[in-house]
Amino acid sequence: MQFKSFVVPLFGNDSDEDEFNLFLRQHRVISVNRDLIEHNGSRCWIFLVEYLNSDSDSSVDSFSDSKKKGRVDYKKILNPDDFDIFSKLREVRKKIAEEKGIPVYAVLTNDQLSDVVTKRITTKSALKEIPGIGDQKVGLSVPILDFMNKLVDESKKSSEEVASTNEKSE
Repeated sequence: MQFKSFVVPLFGNDSDEDEFNLFLRQHRVISVNRDLIEHNGSRCWIFLVEYLNSDSDSSVDSFSDSKKKGRVDYKKILNPDDFDIFSKLREVRKKIAEEKGIPVYAVLTNDQLSDVVTKRITTKSALKEIPGIGDQKVGLSVPILDFMNKLVDESKKSSEEVASTNEKSE
């Protein structure tokens, strides 16, 4: 069993949060303790992660390699249509964050946003099923759900129009 700590500023770039999320995804986590602290003159979350030490060093190596490679490239991970939706949702998220005076990751992280897109999430209950999303993030994400609902409705209308056209041509 091992421990690792992370300091994530409330306001700042996403790299610290991305590193933390990557670590969580790549390790068998036993527990996470968090506290809000003052660090170098700014407010930050400090996380202490207790995790199992793997039998092989491959997970540690892959973690180090991924840090060297940088951030996740969602354009490579998502198909072109999903990436287009993801990009539009990032704009919606940015607007929410600016209106509330909070960092964008406090609304939803990029990983959470990508889950919304790929799973076509349109309800608050489905949104809560994504790891790390509670009532506060659900409340902030209403415009994102509205966008997804509009997208799904437009998709259904298009499908109905195509079906109607096919029936007429027969």
